[in-house]
Amino acid sequence: MSSETRPDDPFIVCENLVKIHKIDEIEVVALQGLDLTVDRGEMMAIIGPSGSGKSSLLNVLGGLDAPSAGKAIVSGVDLIRLSDSDRITYRRTMVGFVWQNVSRNLVPYLTALENVQLPMILDGKNNRERARELLQIVGLEKRMSHRPARMSGGEQQRVAVAIALANEPSVLLADEPTGSLDGENATRLLRVLDDVRKSLGVTVIIVTHDRSMARTVGRYVEIRDGKTSSEAVRISDELLSSGPSAGHATLDSLVATADSEDTDDAEHGDGSARTEFSEPESHDHYVLLDSAGRLQIPPEIRDAYGITRRVRLVDEGERIVIYAPDEKKNGKPK
Repeated sequence: MSSETRPDDPFIVCENLVKIHKIDEIEVVALQGLDLTVDRGEMMAIIGPSGSGKSSLLNVLGGLDAPSAGKAIVSGVDLIRLSDSDRITYRRTMVGFVWQNVSRNLVPYLTALENVQLPMILDGKNNRERARELLQIVGLEKRMSHRPARMSGGEQQRVAVAIALANEPSVLLADEPTGSLDGENATRLLRVLDDVRKSLGVTVIIVTHDRSMARTVGRYVEIRDGKTSSEAVRISDELLSSGPSAGHATLDSLVATADSEDTDDAEHGDGSARTEFSEPESHDHYVLLDSAGRLQIPPEIRDAYGITRRVRLVDEGERIVIYAPDEKKNGKPK
């Protein structure tokens, strides 16, 4: 299992990645030529609705599923070439998982400290002192002897982060980690993940359907129909480069802004649902090209302009303009 990389290489590279699930005699294509790069030490989010392929991507990157075709490389490890035994080693040594369902993260009859020690024991290298240090990093030094039933949901998820870090992984994968938490505990957990990224150099990938949470990270990529479709990059790197207090202030303000917008956008005064949402001015937004140079036009734009199978692409010198099929004739607007 090779893992040789240069410092300037992307930490994760997916090119034309395909994942096909076979259910009885039916094949379901979950990932349809997905392209993605992630830098080492980055904290980013992958967002998309149910069925978009984000969980399938998480399972591939985590070594839970083997890719069907294409390329998926994590820190120099080619996931498509791993044997079953190598895939188990990869999961145990290179990847940490935090799941939305707390019961999937913790053993209920063990204390917080014992839960963190468990992965080490299973790997034959129990280190009680490291387990204590990890619980200190996530702010639970006073809860080490408590079992999950005596901790809040937010505290349990922070224990889960410490467990995920027990065997010193290089990537932490979090699947809807704030899904069962209130706003305050969700913000605290995101702070912990950012602190872990800074202090331990771990690459953190959050998978979520919650756009408001995605806005709190430095970059988020949206998946639609098994492909990456758009990307948003933070305009200011304050969260990623400033000290802890400044970063946390930025995180708090972004979460508050997103929560406020989501509340405001939820319905009109008459109670009817809105179909559009307003993005905060925290990220620059991009539509992505795939490895073949194909451009995905968001469905709301296609619907608004009546775009179906084709568009007109016109080079206007300083810019490239996309027109709906009947909008432009002979170089002039219709």
